[in-house]
Amino acid sequence: MADGPGYSNSVRAGAFLISAVVLALAVTFILEKSNPFASKNHYKVAFTMDDGVAGLEEGAEVRVSGLKVGKVDRIQQEFDPAPGRILVHVSMEADIKVRTDAKVIRAQPLLGNYSWLNFTNLGTGEPLAEGGIIDAQASGGLLATIVGPQNSARANQMFEQLVMFTGTLEKFSKDTYPNKVEPMLSSAEATMSSVREEWGKWRGKVGGILDSTESGTRKFDQTMDDVKVAAKDARETLAHVRTVNLEQVDKLLASGQAGADRLASAMERIDTELVQRLPDVRAVMADLREGAVQAKLLTMEARRSPWKIFYRPSGDELARENLYEAARAFAIASSDMRVAGETLEGTLRQMPERFSSDPKFREELKDQVVRSMQRYEVAQKQLFDVLKADLGDAKVPEPPPAGSN
Repeated sequence: MADGPGYSNSVRAGAFLISAVVLALAVTFILEKSNPFASKNHYKVAFTMDDGVAGLEEGAEVRVSGLKVGKVDRIQQEFDPAPGRILVHVSMEADIKVRTDAKVIRAQPLLGNYSWLNFTNLGTGEPLAEGGIIDAQASGGLLATIVGPQNSARANQMFEQLVMFTGTLEKFSKDTYPNKVEPMLSSAEATMSSVREEWGKWRGKVGGILDSTESGTRKFDQTMDDVKVAAKDARETLAHVRTVNLEQVDKLLASGQAGADRLASAMERIDTELVQRLPDVRAVMADLREGAVQAKLLTMEARRSPWKIFYRPSGDELARENLYEAARAFAIASSDMRVAGETLEGTLRQMPERFSSDPKFREELKDQVVRSMQRYEVAQKQLFDVLKADLGDAKVPEPPPAGSN
């Protein structure tokens, strides 16, 4: 055991070295705020050749709204085919769900030449598959760092408009000014020289005009005094109008308002009556049309056989007069009941709100329908009684109830 102490020192040195390495790794993981044993998701962020990846390196941070959630693993160049692109491979914590419509930009500080990836929005669409590619948004460089990524697009637009304005100004100085503005200025200068030369000739006339103007001003002052007197009289007249005539106007307006209300009420009643009586008007028009046809037939018959005008009916024909009268009354009652039904149907179709909310209006329609059914029932019974008397012992069918038609 001669070399026992040396062996012990070697073990101690090895243990110290291993402990130092483990401690260094632990400190590194703590400072980088990363867990080497945590599950990771891997994605690819595609940058255009115009935007580039300046400042991005392997190990650069990947953030979500400024919070570190991963790092850049490697950067892949794909310059062919044109226009080419650059793929940045990243690894992120597995609990960060990146979706296909997420928005990511390259951010960089005001001072320094390094950059990082920042997800400003993780998206709301379908989840991005493992190893999936998402297109990076135009970052705006330092401008996005100063004004924020949301306002960098507007700032870029402002700069583009400023460049356009500068170009327009340069075109104005090279083309418009020498070709248009300078000739106008030269012409104005010549005109002013001519005016100065002619001023000596105009001076006397201008003095006379000024004297006339002064005289006219004095007359105007006198006229203004007259106007003040007239205005005073007008104020007195207006005061009389306000105290006396306006009261009469108010009464007239109140009377006109009352008349307008009565007219509106009358128009509403007329509208209601038109809705109720429209079937009656149609029935009258149909009867007039039928009467005109009958009159035409009567005229044609009288021309063809004028002797029938002096024809005396036989006793049997006179005995049938009751039957004709009963049939006519039955036809009129049927027409009245049809008109009442059409009135009710038109009211329910055109004025359902009033029918359901106005009990008086509803009661009037009900009475009209009931009266028409009663007249129909009476005319029907009269017709069947006449038929029964004419047929004698022959069996006459009983009339159906009025409500069954």
